Amino acid sequence: MWMWTTPPLPSISAAMRRPTSPIWPTGATRSVHWLPMPDNRHEGHSEVSNMLRGYSKFLDVLEKVEKAILAVTVGIMVIIIAYQVIMRYIFAHANSWSEELARYLFIYDVMIGAAIAIRRNSHLQIDILINLMKPKVRTILTIIATLAGMVFMVFLLSYSITLVQTGARTMSAGLGIPMSIPYSCMPVGIVLMLLTSIEVLFKNISALRGAGKEAQV
Repeated sequence: MWMWTTPPLPSISAAMRRPTSPIWPTGATRSVHWLPMPDNRHEGHSEVSNMLRGYSKFLDVLEKVEKAILAVTVGIMVIIIAYQVIMRYIFAHANSWSEELARYLFIYDVMIGAAIAIRRNSHLQIDILINLMKPKVRTILTIIATLAGMVFMVFLLSYSITLVQTGARTMSAGLGIPMSIPYSCMPVGIVLMLLTSIEVLFKNISALRGAGKEAQV
């Protein structure tokens, strides 16, 4: 009589005692390499900084042109005023055009110089209380003051353009030129002041953001 027999199954305890082959090879050093994750937190800030740096370079060139114009016009004013004094007190003959030209050049110099003063923070200001505040508070106040000044400049620019258009129909008494030429110093100076105010505004905003990030770190 034939009988089919099967080998006995190992017990559960024997199976649990059986050594298992390790996943890692014997003698191998286990090391985990972490892949660096890209940090995009400062990319936007760096792009703004690059744009601001390029804008500042543009204003550097513009400021050199403005200073050259100021140097030339101041020299012309000195010559004209000296000529006027000599003609009036030595030769007893005064020219109306010389005084008028010197006055118009002086007005142009004031408007151009105001733009440079904004960039250099050279305008007269009462800073007794401001100096007692923290740097962050001073920066915030500077941003608010710059924004308020820019809003005022925009309104003043619209009125100055109207003034130039009106002055085109009027002639000056001494030089005989349209009054739109001397009146044009207002829109020219306001545009220059707006350009420098934009730089001041974004520099203070960038400084405020940098201070906030340092506080978070």
